[in-house]
Amino acid sequence: MTTQLWIGLGFLAILILFMMKAFFAKDPPNENQAPILRLFIALAAGFAGGFLTGDALFRLDSSMGNGTKLLVSGTAGAALFFTAWFTAKSKLQPPPDGFSFSVASGWTFEQAVAGIARSASELSEITGFTPEQRAAVLESRELTCRTPKEAIEKLRYLNPALPQYSVDYTNGVYSIKA
Repeated sequence: MTTQLWIGLGFLAILILFMMKAFFAKDPPNENQAPILRLFIALAAGFAGGFLTGDALFRLDSSMGNGTKLLVSGTAGAALFFTAWFTAKSKLQPPPDGFSFSVASGWTFEQAVAGIARSASELSEITGFTPEQRAAVLESRELTCRTPKEAIEKLRYLNPALPQYSVDYTNGVYSIKA
């Protein structure tokens, strides 16, 4: 094996270790991480194909009518790179929106938080809000989000009187703090 192949093999090993870490991660890749992981998967496939064959698998030489010469060649590495690039896209996309909730007409902030928590079979706790803020009537709207936590976070946009707040989810309880 040449020095160039050893360097490529080392790079491939690093890519595989990175992908193993990503595969065994606690959370799936988000929409910002997925394209990077997709590139690494395609690179690893291309390197592996290149190590298996080492040279071009097909070569096409053709002459066009005006004397222009056309040359197309490809390797297993290039073929595997593009195969992985186009097939990994669908596998790494984040799941579709998974939580939908309707804020009924006349509902208050407190009622909406309790309704979202109840629909997720969880509990809620609101701290740091004034009685007026808890009783703020929200705009009637359908909320479509990935998680109930995200839906609670979006409630602030349904009434301008609501202050900035944070939402934490721990041990089955959504804690909303102003």
